[in-house]
Amino acid sequence: MANEYLKNKWRMWFGAIDAEHKHKLSHDDITAKENRFVILNHIEGDQRKQVMATIDKQVNENVFYGKPGPISEDEFVAMQDEDFKADKEQYIAKRRNYFTILFQTMNLSEEGVTEEVFVNAFRASGHDNIALDKQFYHLYNPVDGKVPLSALIDSWVQFTTCEDSSKPDIVKTGLETGV
Repeated sequence: MANEYLKNKWRMWFGAIDAEHKHKLSHDDITAKENRFVILNHIEGDQRKQVMATIDKQVNENVFYGKPGPISEDEFVAMQDEDFKADKEQYIAKRRNYFTILFQTMNLSEEGVTEEVFVNAFRASGHDNIALDKQFYHLYNPVDGKVPLSALIDSWVQFTTCEDSSKPDIVKTGLETGV
């Protein structure tokens, strides 16, 4: 069982996905976010279908755990906790795989994540305060206008798996700004 610190971060993660504050997530909500992401990034044709299918599959497995939804925050946290306590190392590996596939799919330049792509990903999720999105991006200390994909992946894996509140957490800090 995860400690309260990690459970609170899972609640923050749910809130980041549920930017509209509906207190429930549905597959239709995720499809709308996928659509907004591909539109904001001008992704069309087969690439659009591939991006949406990949995101949908990953979210279905890692957020909904195959359930038809909608799911509440409490259900989301309970599913994360059940998975975490069943096998912590496997849970960490799943989060690493999830964020790797998710960010690789969204990383359009493949040379690092630009501010534009980062901001568009947050805007697609309903986080429309561009100034806060940019502030969050700059917590990663981009070099030459890019953040290495590995830095994003590592930070989100830490955010969703680390129970140690003494460790600096970029994602937690970014989300706490009100993104």
